[in-house]
Amino acid sequence: MRRRTPSNLPQPRLRHLLAALLSILLVAVVGTSFAADHNDGSNFKEHPDWDISDFFIFPRVDAHQQKRLSLILSVHPYAPPTALFSDVLTYSFRMRAVKGFQKSPFKALVSDEEFRIDCRVTGTAAPQVLNCELLRLQAKGKAPEPIMKATVNTGDSGGGSNPDFKIFGGPRADQLFTDRARVRMPVWRDTDLSSAEEWPGVNTFDGKNVLSIVVDLNPEKFLKADTHLLAAVAEASYMDKGEMRRVDRMGRVEITVFLVRDNETKDLWNADDAFSLKPENVGKYREKLNAGLHRLDGFEMLELDAPVISVFDWDNPHPWVDLLMDDFLIVNVEQPTKPSSDANGYLGIEMGEFRGGPAPIVGGRLPNEDVIETTLTVFINGLDRLKGPKRGVGVSRPARATVDEFPFVPPPFAPPSEAAGEPMKANAGPPPKAAGEPMKANAGPPSEAAGESMKGNACGCGVRGSPATGGLWVGLGVLLAVRRRRARLTPG
Repeated sequence: MRRRTPSNLPQPRLRHLLAALLSILLVAVVGTSFAADHNDGSNFKEHPDWDISDFFIFPRVDAHQQKRLSLILSVHPYAPPTALFSDVLTYSFRMRAVKGFQKSPFKALVSDEEFRIDCRVTGTAAPQVLNCELLRLQAKGKAPEPIMKATVNTGDSGGGSNPDFKIFGGPRADQLFTDRARVRMPVWRDTDLSSAEEWPGVNTFDGKNVLSIVVDLNPEKFLKADTHLLAAVAEASYMDKGEMRRVDRMGRVEITVFLVRDNETKDLWNADDAFSLKPENVGKYREKLNAGLHRLDGFEMLELDAPVISVFDWDNPHPWVDLLMDDFLIVNVEQPTKPSSDANGYLGIEMGEFRGGPAPIVGGRLPNEDVIETTLTVFINGLDRLKGPKRGVGVSRPARATVDEFPFVPPPFAPPSEAAGEPMKANAGPPPKAAGEPMKANAGPPSEAAGESMKGNACGCGVRGSPATGGLWVGLGVLLAVRRRRARLTPG
C-alpha cells in the first residue's frame, strides 16, 4: 500500500468527522482515559490515600559525583490541602536484578533476590513522621535482612540524617501531564497532532496535587557491582491477620487505566504480586491485556474512498503481552541522568531488547518525560514508525517541572479561592445531588459522569465542561483544523 502523506490524503468527509467524534463521546461516557495509574480500581473512591497514582525511578550522579538511585511514589490523586498518608498502610518500592530477556514469549527474567524499601507513617495530623527501611530478601520464608533506616517529618525537604538514604514525604504537584479529552481522539496514519505549539492541548492535571514519597539512596550500599538492570515496582499494602495484603501496585503507565478496563480485573491485578503472579489469574490478565493492546493499535485510522477503517501495526495476539503482564519498570543503573531531564527513556530498554540487542538508555521513568506520547506512539504506530508521526496530545511538559535538587518533585499548588465566581473547597468533589445535601469531606476528584459539569479547574483556566463534552469540543476543533489544513494542501 502506498504511504500517504498529508498532501495526498483525501479530505475527510463529514461522516468521517462525525464517526470520529462519536467514538470520542462513547469513550468519554464509559470513562476510559489515559491517567497513568490514577483511580484504577473499585477501592479508591473510599480510600484515595491507597491509590498509587504515579511511580518514577532513575539513576543520577550527585554534586559530589557519587552514584544515586532515586525513586518516587505518589498517592492520593486530587489531594486536598488536608490530605494525609494512611497510617495503616506500608508504601513500598521493590527491586530485583534483571538477569536477561526471554525471546518467546518475550519477557524480562528477574532474580529471586529482592531489595525492598518499606515506608510507614505515624500520626494522624500534620506533620506526620515518615519511617523508611531498606531490606534484603534472599529466600521465601527467611527473615528480611535490614540494611539502612531513615526517619523524617512529612514536609521536611532536608532528607533526614542519613546521607546514604535520603527520604521525603508530603504534598507535591501532580507530575502527570496529559489532555484527557484529546487522548480519546482517533488519529490518522500520516498526520502528526502532537505539537504543543501547533495543536495545543489542556493539561488536565494542572493545579492538581498528590502525596509523594521520595527516596534517594546510594546504590553501592546494597547492589552488587555487576548489577546493571533493575526491575522495580511500587506498592501499597496493609497487615491483615498476620498477612500483608496488597491494595495497589504500579509499574508501567496505563496498564490498569486504559489497557485493563474492568474493575474486577483491576482489583485482581492490584492485589497480585508483580514478581510472582497467581497462576489462576494469568489467563484473565492475558486476555484483557491483549484486548486493550489491540484496541489501542486500532486507534490509527486510514481514510480511503470507503468509510474510515482502522490500521493495525502489531500482531494479534500482541507479542508484548507477557512482558507487560510482568508489570515493572526496567532501569539501567549505569546510565545516570538528571531528574530535570525530559529525555525519552521509558520503554527504551524493552524496545531495544525486542529488536535484537540492549540499548544504551536509562529506561525507568523520569517525571518530566512525556510517557503518554511514548505509550501512544509505540502501541499505535508499532516499532517501525517510532520517529513519527508522534501521538502526543499537545501537552509536552508538566505544569510544574521536576528539578535536580532533592526532593526533585515541585511543591504543591495552592488551592484556588474561587471558581466560576463561587467559593470552592479544595477537592470538594462533585456538586451535591440535591439542594441542602451535605458534601462528604475529601470526596475525591470531580465527577466524570457523562454530562456532569466540572466547575473551574485549579489552574484558573475558567469553567470547563465534563470530560465527555470537553472531548467532543476539543476533538471537533482539532478534526476541523485538520480538514482545513488538508484542503489547503490538496491540489485543485
